[in-house]
Amino acid sequence: MEIRSQVKRNSLDVALLFNNSIAQLLDNKFNHLTRCDFVIEYQTCHAVSHFWPKSAQFEKPISKIPINYQRKQLGTLHLLVEVKQGSSEELAFKQFANQLGLMLARLRVAQLSDEKFGQSFALQGYSAEINKLERLIEKCANTLFPLVLNAPPGSETLATAISIHMLSDKKAGPFVELDCTSIDAHNFESKLKQAFEQAQNGSLLIANVSHLPMSQQTQLNALLTNQYSLRQNTSQPRLLSSSEHNLYARVNQGLFSRSLFEKLSFLELPIPSIKDRKTDLPLLVNTLFDYHKISAKQSLAKDCFDLLSQYDWPGNMMQLEQTLVKLIALSYQDDISSEVLKQTLPEFSQQLENSAVQTLGEHRKSIVTILFKKQVAEQRALHPSLLKALIYMQNNWQQEITLTGLANQAFVSPSHLSYLFKNTLNKSFKQILAELRIEHAKAMIAQDPNIRITDLCLEVGFGDLSHFEKIFRRYTGMSPRDYKKQYKPYRI
Repeated sequence: MEIRSQVKRNSLDVALLFNNSIAQLLDNKFNHLTRCDFVIEYQTCHAVSHFWPKSAQFEKPISKIPINYQRKQLGTLHLLVEVKQGSSEELAFKQFANQLGLMLARLRVAQLSDEKFGQSFALQGYSAEINKLERLIEKCANTLFPLVLNAPPGSETLATAISIHMLSDKKAGPFVELDCTSIDAHNFESKLKQAFEQAQNGSLLIANVSHLPMSQQTQLNALLTNQYSLRQNTSQPRLLSSSEHNLYARVNQGLFSRSLFEKLSFLELPIPSIKDRKTDLPLLVNTLFDYHKISAKQSLAKDCFDLLSQYDWPGNMMQLEQTLVKLIALSYQDDISSEVLKQTLPEFSQQLENSAVQTLGEHRKSIVTILFKKQVAEQRALHPSLLKALIYMQNNWQQEITLTGLANQAFVSPSHLSYLFKNTLNKSFKQILAELRIEHAKAMIAQDPNIRITDLCLEVGFGDLSHFEKIFRRYTGMSPRDYKKQYKPYRI
């Protein structure tokens, strides 16, 4: 794919790009096109910028797609290629325009939070989970109703809360955080009233609210009963709260006030853990390492980078950032390899190795499911050559695949690839391919119970009907015909 554009560089453009995010979005949305000429025109409170083809003068756009956020048009995507209405290309461009709306919102949060706090609090990553979070932020920031952030330990609670504040009508007002884990029980009420007054015309984040003992919950409940109104557009603060625990479950357990829960949780917003957004990890590791490194010479070797990118990080962003800071400060070499990591942080290195062994165990159990759901590219703990072979199988399972042909795709010898399959996954490539084809056959039957068995056999890549029926029975315990009967309606 060829992307031709000329970018007028300034601080706004650098902030907007977010580590080549525009290029990433283009690769994800338009990798089926041979060429993409486009113009992005966006309007912020500071400037208007243009992206346009390098090869010629500015051309008259053939069509336009609005870039919207919170039901307002922020800019326009001018298409310089012919796109038919209702086509897959038009849908891709509309999705791209929607994504640009989120990018512009990030830019806005980054700029405003840097001006207000001296630090950017914009979210990072492009996973489906972060995309969903930013879509929820877009909707929640449009109202002033109380909101609970369901936040795993160490996750981006503050960044999410500040994003909501900066994208709301309260953005010009103060943002005040009251952390319930760091307040003395004797002065809680006075601290609460002080924070409530300071946050007038702005937003108040009551962090870790589930840690409050019942007596302090009663004090908070009383203050909200006496001083808080659900009327919109008042001078009172927008009320945000966060919890590492499920508040509804704690109410049922008698650990949290039902009355207080009902006042706080008009809206709920879940923040994803790093484990649930593993595709963002390489970007997060790189961004944090570049931000904290002591000298320009410091770098992460590939084996160390891969190890860090495979870990689940139960402490989320806080654990990731603290670990990288320790590694940067304590390592004795500029090129930080896995061996340097092992010597610098021996206890954490052991956790990483244990996690990698556990991950491989999970791969052995679920590799066919991973292939069926097309999630192979996310399995970074696998050997690179095995990963290439599995990606090829995932995308070409209906075609005839031999071990030699698969080895050519993975750039290794057939014997070595065979060893990787059996040693890593405890199965040969033929076993995995056959089981994958049966999974697709089961899905086709569920979708169309009237499909002919001979047609099904050919559709899933089996050339011989008797062999297909034998393999189907091996993995399901029944014949294709008996399996079909499960989905046919009973006749009365």
